[in-house]
Amino acid sequence: MQIVQHTRQRSGWAAYRTLATLGVPSSVYYAWPRRVYEMLATERTAICEFSLQLPKIGYRKLRWMMVDANIACVGESTVYRVLSAANLLSRWKRSERSRGVYDFRPTGLNQQWNTDVMYVWVGARFYFLLSFVDAYSRYIVHHKLLMSLDGVQVATELQAALETANGAQPRVVHDHGSEFVNRDVAAVIRTHNLLEIKTRRGPIRDFVCESYHER
Repeated sequence: MQIVQHTRQRSGWAAYRTLATLGVPSSVYYAWPRRVYEMLATERTAICEFSLQLPKIGYRKLRWMMVDANIACVGESTVYRVLSAANLLSRWKRSERSRGVYDFRPTGLNQQWNTDVMYVWVGARFYFLLSFVDAYSRYIVHHKLLMSLDGVQVATELQAALETANGAQPRVVHDHGSEFVNRDVAAVIRTHNLLEIKTRRGPIRDFVCESYHER
């Protein structure tokens, strides 16, 4: 590899020309870097130790923080594999599964938000009305009429709702819809250290949001 690099610098030869002269197959040459740059045990240890210092940070953001701090310069998939092997991916506060009866009764604002989606027919097409309702006051913390609905959209609007609430950390109650149960929404919940409550599967209604949507 050093010969190829040195020859390119001095003569401008492409790698394949030097390899042909040396009698080295290109497939062998391009396989070497994977072995040369294989992760060291010290790098694995550094990644794990850095992760333990920041338990609420996801592996994607953690990767860039390690690059900035000169801890390790590796890809996202590598960080994921290292943390997964060390069982360090599931250290955040886990979601609670509701029995369908809300035992928790908020005693003030922003202790619990309920969120749901309603289909709305406007201008000869359906839209999605996404709402975040405070369970104590029934105040509409945030709502958005969306043309499409997925995890990215819900995560974006949850972030917007949190920004309007000035640092609130409510319990977030939602059903098992794919727009709520996904990594994008989970990332926002982890970042803000929120408690996620998933209602039980089946015909359990969320009366907080539905009472607002049915008005």
